Amino acid sequence: MENPIIITHIDLDGVAAAAVYCRLKGCRPDKARIMFAEPETLPRVLGEVAGWINGETLVISDLGPNAESFENIVGSLRRIVDKASEVRWFDHHVWEEEWTRRIKELGVKLYVDRDTCATGVVARHVGADVDEVTLEIVRATCAADMWLWDHPLAPKLFRIIGRYRGAKGDQWNRRILSLLAQGVLWSDELQEVLEEYVDLELKGYVKGLARTEVLTVNGCKVAILAGFGGPPGNSLLAAYILSRTGADIAVITRRYSSLSLRSRRINVRRIAVELGGGGHPAASGAMVAMPLHVRLLGMIIPFVKKRWFKNLVRKAVRRAGCIPQ
Repeated sequence: MENPIIITHIDLDGVAAAAVYCRLKGCRPDKARIMFAEPETLPRVLGEVAGWINGETLVISDLGPNAESFENIVGSLRRIVDKASEVRWFDHHVWEEEWTRRIKELGVKLYVDRDTCATGVVARHVGADVDEVTLEIVRATCAADMWLWDHPLAPKLFRIIGRYRGAKGDQWNRRILSLLAQGVLWSDELQEVLEEYVDLELKGYVKGLARTEVLTVNGCKVAILAGFGGPPGNSLLAAYILSRTGADIAVITRRYSSLSLRSRRINVRRIAVELGGGGHPAASGAMVAMPLHVRLLGMIIPFVKKRWFKNLVRKAVRRAGCIPQ
C-alpha cells in the first residue's frame, strides 16, 4: 500500500480521478497527501512539492499545462523526478507535441487520452484490475465532464462538488474523494447537500442572466458575466446563458482573476491561449492579472473593473478569431 502525493483538479473529474487512483492502488485517501489545484496554480503547487518531496510517488491528474507556465512546470518536475520514487501524470486535455516530448524526457510517466475523462485515463493506465464499482465511477464522471449526461448520477455528483469554495471546498472535496474511493457513490449526506445546492442554483440562474452583457466581436456574440459569485458552477451557468442569449461564447469571471470560457461551436481554447490559459475547445480557462491602478480605482468605481475585463475579452477574441471547434 502506497501513500502518494496527489495533485488533482478541483472539479468532479479531478476528485474522481484521485479517488479511482487510490481505489485501484489500495492507498487510503486519509493517508495520501492530496492537493487540489487549477491549471493556473499547478506551477506554484509543483514548486512547493519540489521543496519537500522525499521518496514518495507523485500523481498528477486532470490538469494540463499552459504555454505561459510550461517552463516553470518543467523546472519543478526536473527537481521532483530526482527525489520521487516515480511521477505519474494522467490527463485528457489538449497537449502540444513538444510538451508531451519534454515531460516524458524528464522521466515522467505521462498518459494523455482525449477520448475519455481524466478518471477514465486513470482507470485505463494505472495497471490494476478495474472492478464494476470503479467502472460506475468512471461512467458517471465522464458523463458529466464530457457533457453527455447519460448516467443518472452525473448531474448529482457534478453539482455537489461545487457546493463549497475555498478551504471548506477542499475539505468537502476530500470527503467525496474518500467516499468514492470506498465505493460509496451516493448517500443521505450527499443528497442533503444536493438539495441545498439546487435551491441556490435556481436563484443564481436568474441573478446571473440579469447581470450578463452581450457584445459582438469578429461577428461572434460574446456573453460576459463579470464579478458573479455563488452557484451555479461555471459550466452550468454558461450553458444557461448561451441558451437564453443565443450567444456563441460565454465568458464568466468571479474574482476578476480566473475566467472560464464556454461554447457549443467556437474553439474557445484559442481564446484562452491568448490570455495565457488553455483547456478544451468547448471549455477553457485562464488566469489574468488586473493592473494595480484598475484594482484601486475599482474599489471606488466598480464599473472600472467590468470595463477593463470586457476590453480584455474583446481583444483576445479579436486576436484568436471565432474559429469553429
